[in-house]
Amino acid sequence: NRCTCITLNYDLLLEEMLFLTKKYESYDVFYKIPIKQINERKKTKSIGFNFYQSSSNNEINKSPEIIKLHGSISWYCDQVYQNSQIYSYSAYKESVYYNIERYSDELFIDLKPLIIPPILDKTNILLQSLWRKAFRAIQNAKNIYIYGFSFPMTDLSVVYLFQSALRLNKNDYKIYIVNTESNIENKKKRYNEIFSEGKCDFSFCCGDNLEKLAKHLDKKLPKNI
Repeated sequence: NRCTCITLNYDLLLEEMLFLTKKYESYDVFYKIPIKQINERKKTKSIGFNFYQSSSNNEINKSPEIIKLHGSISWYCDQVYQNSQIYSYSAYKESVYYNIERYSDELFIDLKPLIIPPILDKTNILLQSLWRKAFRAIQNAKNIYIYGFSFPMTDLSVVYLFQSALRLNKNDYKIYIVNTESNIENKKKRYNEIFSEGKCDFSFCCGDNLEKLAKHLDKKLPKNI
């Protein structure tokens, strides 16, 4: 469905899993940000933002949204300019349908991967819009599922993101912690330090957490999709 997925990972695992669920045209359909496919560079010299355009009018509206707060291994930009266009490149998809290998040296000559390590400042203007989108998503959420993340002290910006957004959340929201059962007491302590008492559900902290979560979500999803 159209749930929002916030990830701190650079990899494409989430995109690949979602891509298998339906016949999407490109990973770009999940991003919902001003982005261009890298092959567009050989078509035009114009600058500026164009939202991903799917041949299916409703594809981008019906797909889940992935907000990648630390960037992605498939995103490229000219990091000299703070407002540089972001380009997306998926090797398999692009090589099959756009045959860009012969242009690769030219297309990537001034671009670098858009990856922001957790230890660095995340005020890069290229990612500010993603953090604002994540803020609004958390602020408006009713059910929040946090999978495999324990809010390390080295990533205080994520702690602040959740705390500041949830202060403005007017819903009776619930936070589901999906993790292993190891060091469960320490995990509970950490989460209760960050969030209000009684807001976190730790029933998915177990050895079979993925299977248990899948059954839980299956019951909540509409049966006509």
